[in-house]
Amino acid sequence: MSAQSDFLLGMQGFRLAREHKDIVDKSPDELAHNLRAKALRNGIAIVGFSVLEHFLRARTGELLDRFDQVSTPFDKLPELLRSAATHGALKGILARAKYSDDSISFVQSEAKIVESSASKNFKISKYSLGYESSNLSADEVSTIFKTFKINAGWTSISKLSNKLNLTIPDSKSAYKNASARRHDAAHNINASVNPSDLESYVRESYAISIGFDMLVSEAFSRIYDGDEGYLKKCEKISHEHIDIRTLKYSKGKWCEVKVGGKRATKTGASTVELWDDALARAEKRNEVLVELDMAGYPLRWEFPSIV
Repeated sequence: MSAQSDFLLGMQGFRLAREHKDIVDKSPDELAHNLRAKALRNGIAIVGFSVLEHFLRARTGELLDRFDQVSTPFDKLPELLRSAATHGALKGILARAKYSDDSISFVQSEAKIVESSASKNFKISKYSLGYESSNLSADEVSTIFKTFKINAGWTSISKLSNKLNLTIPDSKSAYKNASARRHDAAHNINASVNPSDLESYVRESYAISIGFDMLVSEAFSRIYDGDEGYLKKCEKISHEHIDIRTLKYSKGKWCEVKVGGKRATKTGASTVELWDDALARAEKRNEVLVELDMAGYPLRWEFPSIV
């Protein structure tokens, strides 16, 4: 399964769990129910953040795995990316080795990938970014942004969330708060996650995941295409470089709409009949195609212009 499919399936489970009546406290005298509700809320918070954390790492890893398809020589890659593929990879590999059943073989295998950076046909280890610590902090996500020459990544995620009506004013704070809730729920016996935090996290998690993916995928696309403005000059990626086309439900029908456009390009009884044509238009215009469910949350998204 892909990073995206794992994330969407995980969030489906999170939403179903969050909506269950047993997570809401009852009157103080119903102690057994309230203790169970607290345990359930704490567990849901832990799982919910893990779903997002896993996606950010896994999607970054998917793109790093594709560098054997890139024609740009290793020494022409952005400096921070070259550093991540060597110094960062060694740190990440050693940090993950302790979770391997055969740590020596694991390190040997990954070390060969690091060594390939000296050859024409190089690869980049998926452990080059985001694996130095057991948990992925907001600052480590910022490092991924900087490595891919993404300007003000967290701010760009917030801007992209506005385009999709998944508005989160401060995406970095939202991520840090969710991480803190997970840590508290996992390590503090008296922790009690608020149901309203779980509710808001649904929107926050979708917004952060898709915004992150749009930005790092756009950066990879620039590298794949050998974009000299990006590779050789000071040009950086931001929300302003991302154009979005959506399939969404509105007024009793499904609509294909370019974000920022005034009217639907096409309408239909289902997204099935709209998807292929919308994808073709998105590819032609270098857009991201996002299918939204009836609640306005992403069901899938695709970057058709990325080979």
